[in-house]
Amino acid sequence: MYIHFYLHIISYLYLFQFCNIVSCVGWKSVFLLHSLPSKSMLWQ
Repeated sequence: MYIHFYLHIISYLYLFQFCNIVSCVGWKSVFLLHSLPSKSMLWQ
């Protein structure tokens, strides 16, 4: 029973870490997509 509880905690921690990585990458990609058009306009 304790092992089952321990596995649940580990899975939740992995899921939380995965969501953090995804959200971080998502925000960076959004920032890059927003900064690219302005850079291309500056080059023109």
